[in-house]
Amino acid sequence: MGDVRRDSAEILAGAQERRRNGTNGPGTDVRHSLSMTVVEFDGPDTALVRSYIQAYRTASKAPSLFMMGEYHDTFRRTAAGWRLAHRVVDFDAP
Repeated sequence: MGDVRRDSAEILAGAQERRRNGTNGPGTDVRHSLSMTVVEFDGPDTALVRSYIQAYRTASKAPSLFMMGEYHDTFRRTAAGWRLAHRVVDFDAP
């Protein structure tokens, strides 16, 4: 099922791993783009959000698309504001 991260500590560890490997983050010349975000409210405290994603290598020179897909997110309103509660990433190869 791909790279499953279940809590904030695992999500942070995944981001740090990708940065160490040079596949994502500062200095990698990778750009990540979101578009066509659709928000549907499922009650006063829950929002279902879908966004298209694209990622490009060599973004500052000759951008090359290497990943596309969708984020399927659930946000919940908390005392601290809206927070991401769940995300499914559906990748499609270009």
